[in-house]
Amino acid sequence: MDLGSVGHEAVGLELEPHAAVAGREFGRPITLADITRIPFPDDTFDMAVSFDVMQVLEPDMAAVREMARIVRPGGRVVLTVAAFDVLSGDHAEVWSEHRRYTPRTASELVESAGLTVERVSFAFASLFPL
Repeated sequence: MDLGSVGHEAVGLELEPHAAVAGREFGRPITLADITRIPFPDDTFDMAVSFDVMQVLEPDMAAVREMARIVRPGGRVVLTVAAFDVLSGDHAEVWSEHRRYTPRTASELVESAGLTVERVSFAFASLFPL
């Protein structure tokens, strides 16, 4: 999948075979793989991205280490994770969440994989008071 003028290609990982097939039917390059054992050589990609996956993994550290391994020196790892136990609801049971993160625990996860935290923020912070 071409990301437009930036000239990069994206490759998706999917754990479920039927979801990988469905993604491929839409023309997406999907690799059937576990994020804790990514089947690409070291230093392959400029960026690795994971959206709302870490909280359902046991252990989460294996996935972050794998993402750090496949990113070239100077590359980026971008994560979104579920925040704060107090925000957990019925959806957390559906997805079998193992944990939620605070800014500190998210930073510790990233740093323990040998990465440097550049920014921690909240996507839906304006809804937090509700």
